Amino acid sequence: MFGKTKLSLSIRYKLIIGFVGVFVCTLLAYSLIILGFYNKHRQQTYFNRLTENATLLAQNVVDYSSNNQSLSGIFNTDNAARLRFAPGQAFIMLNESYDTVFTFNTVNFPNYSLTRKDLLKNITGAVNDTQVVAFKLDYNNKRLFIIASGFNDIGIERYVFLKKITIYYTLFCIILVIIVSYFYSEIILQPLRKMLFIINTITDKNLNKRLEITLNNDEIDKLGNTFNEMLDRLEKSFLLEKKFVSHAAHEYRTPLTTIKGQIEVALMSDRSVDYYKSLLLSINDDIDRLSGLQRALSDLMRVSVRNVATDFRFVPFVEIVADARDSVLKANKQFAISLVINEYPEDPDLSVVHGDQNLLRSALMNLMDNACKYSADKKCVVVVSFENKHIKVEVIDKGQGISEVEVKMVFEPFYRSADNTPTVHGYGVGLSLVKRIVEIHNSIIQVDSELGVGSKFTFIIPSTKFSH
Repeated sequence: MFGKTKLSLSIRYKLIIGFVGVFVCTLLAYSLIILGFYNKHRQQTYFNRLTENATLLAQNVVDYSSNNQSLSGIFNTDNAARLRFAPGQAFIMLNESYDTVFTFNTVNFPNYSLTRKDLLKNITGAVNDTQVVAFKLDYNNKRLFIIASGFNDIGIERYVFLKKITIYYTLFCIILVIIVSYFYSEIILQPLRKMLFIINTITDKNLNKRLEITLNNDEIDKLGNTFNEMLDRLEKSFLLEKKFVSHAAHEYRTPLTTIKGQIEVALMSDRSVDYYKSLLLSINDDIDRLSGLQRALSDLMRVSVRNVATDFRFVPFVEIVADARDSVLKANKQFAISLVINEYPEDPDLSVVHGDQNLLRSALMNLMDNACKYSADKKCVVVVSFENKHIKVEVIDKGQGISEVEVKMVFEPFYRSADNTPTVHGYGVGLSLVKRIVEIHNSIIQVDSELGVGSKFTFIIPSTKFSH
């Protein structure tokens, strides 16, 4: 069996075929309608003319017969102009008994059969191009039946001429439309071709390159803007990856180098038992640091690739806050965290959130841990408030504060303040983890800080009643 071959056409030729196809179908339909209506009008006009001429002729025949005048006088010079009978026309007049009373030019009459029943009605028809009318006429107390025929040579000649003109005009328009659509499609697709050329030149070496936007605000501009936004995300992702690898390598290198150095020193000579115990404790601290870094990086990676809220549940938010506080205090005996909960709302739904309990607890633990860690007294205050549509958590410390420049950078992965790095242990991952968790929950995180006074991190999350 042979596989089916799928015809592949470029957008340009698809546009040309589609545009020309629609135009040709529309033009042909219009032409056929015009020709059809003209032909119908031509026939109807000639039917009316035949009926008028036949009626006038029949009346003249009756008048001449009533006056005992010769019927040959009907076609004298005066009446000939008035009757307007052409040589191609024929006429038959019958009386009440269906006997022929008068005929004219019957040699040209077509083979058109009519019954007596048909003669009682108005009949119009055609044999080839010869038109025939038959009708009943009551005139001068007499009932007559008239049959007339004629060949509309002038109308047919005009119809044939109009048909030729329509065919030539249609062919001319089709050719013109093909040419115009060919060049017009080139103009329309030119910006897209430029975009494709630029896209083909973009690699991981020049992700800062962007597509040119014409500012026409059309679909191609929207496509270009969307692609540029994607490039922004890719560039940011690549830079983040490089920064991630660099910082992760550095964070791993330091404890590993320390461990290796301590082991090499210990192997130079025999040492006391106390020395080896001290060495193992130091190595254990370095291993704990590596484990903490690994957990922090795993958490950051987990929320970074997460797009769908698959583990979301309806959970009471205050319990998460309290659980996060207890976990931080349990791990850090020197910390002190004051939890202040403002008045509970009357509606229980206003104190419940729809989210991932573990992620929310992790975000709150990071905020509380940072607040205590960077405060000289190792204390912070957590205030929970219930507003109209949201639940607000404020984590307030009395540390040295964050400068206005650094506030914009605190949520970047691996960013750590140069002032705090030597004195406070950390990996620079916690706040970027918080930021991502906040985004997953369609929430807001705000920072207010003043150097020498302290900082306040505000986490605002919609309550269940307003989260859908």
